[in-house]
Amino acid sequence: MKKVLLGTTAFVAAGALAGEAAAKLDMRLGGYFEAILFGVSEKTGAREPGENRKGYDFKREAEIFFLGEATLDNGLKVGVNVQLEAETCGDQIDESYLYFQGNWGKLNLGSENSAHYLMTYGHHTVWSSIDGQDINFAPLYQLGGNLAGGGSGLGGAGAAYAPLLTGDEEKLTYFTPRFNGFQFGISWTPENSSGSGCCGGASADKANTAGAPLDNEIGEQSNAIEIGLNYEGMIGSANFAAGGGYGVGFIEKRSSLATGGGPVSITRGGLVAAPGGKDRHQFSGGFLVGYQGWQFGAGGLYDNNGVSSGWEEYTWAVGGGYGTGPWAASLSYIDRTQKMDHSSGIDDDEHKSGTIAARYTFGPGMVVNAAAQYFYLTGEDSAQKNQGFTGTVGTRISF
Repeated sequence: MKKVLLGTTAFVAAGALAGEAAAKLDMRLGGYFEAILFGVSEKTGAREPGENRKGYDFKREAEIFFLGEATLDNGLKVGVNVQLEAETCGDQIDESYLYFQGNWGKLNLGSENSAHYLMTYGHHTVWSSIDGQDINFAPLYQLGGNLAGGGSGLGGAGAAYAPLLTGDEEKLTYFTPRFNGFQFGISWTPENSSGSGCCGGASADKANTAGAPLDNEIGEQSNAIEIGLNYEGMIGSANFAAGGGYGVGFIEKRSSLATGGGPVSITRGGLVAAPGGKDRHQFSGGFLVGYQGWQFGAGGLYDNNGVSSGWEEYTWAVGGGYGTGPWAASLSYIDRTQKMDHSSGIDDDEHKSGTIAARYTFGPGMVVNAAAQYFYLTGEDSAQKNQGFTGTVGTRISF
């Protein structure tokens, strides 16, 4: 595979980019494949979230990484990272970016998560794919009309609480070197619309429009700035890490809550909330501590969702566990609240979950997981309310 990749690169350089020598990068493949089987017991009555739903399913998630890096004579590292979804997806290529790294720090250019996302910390869990700060699998139960998803903003279906203000949008990110355990990072995202800058310059929201994107789109926050700061080190004989950050996306053209008009409109009790009423702000923070096999951590996220009044989202999580040899287990709790417009008398949406998880490592990069999860969702009416349990087993191979 390495020879094929290098040969293809050389062919492109000799043909499409005649006269330009191919970069001699050390290429390697990486990635993972994860599969789970789960059962769920939830509310299945009329107009309840689990109505007419099966109580089980099989899911998988996988990616293949194409990684290349070269170190120049002056010590500068130049690399590329392209992550391919291993099934047909809307974003067939996930992250894809190039980077430069030296004793001055690191610079990322392309489709990759922000400094805020990459530098914050969350609670401890041994199975982050279903119970982490940014889960791989959507909740294994139905959210119905409950808006307390987390991470992905107002109406988001995810149970995560990672700061996803700009996700994998095209951006520039700089990280300082780490000094005495501390590191700082900052990201700039010119256009916060999915896939902006793809295919040589056409934005995904205006796919056939070359050149720069529009600057007056209703409800869109752009020119986002996201910063992160963390610390990694020792406190006595314990490992300790803490970090957090802040992100802001500036509104291009404001929309009205009365008429909607934003990219996503949410109706509740006759009211319409359209993200895009104002600048969007996110704050997050958390820590992890480890001592003699024991692990403990906590984290949280605030997101105003860029809505003109009310509708803020608050999430906090805590988790701890113990590991010895190939075995590890954890207990965690996540609590999310989606605020509503209280002037109308509408109840907040709430989403709580507790998870017991276990992991067994049966080979390098090879694990088997099992988990039991309790969930509780409440809101204005039965469409937002759900409660029950899930049981899940799975395996993950990382390579």
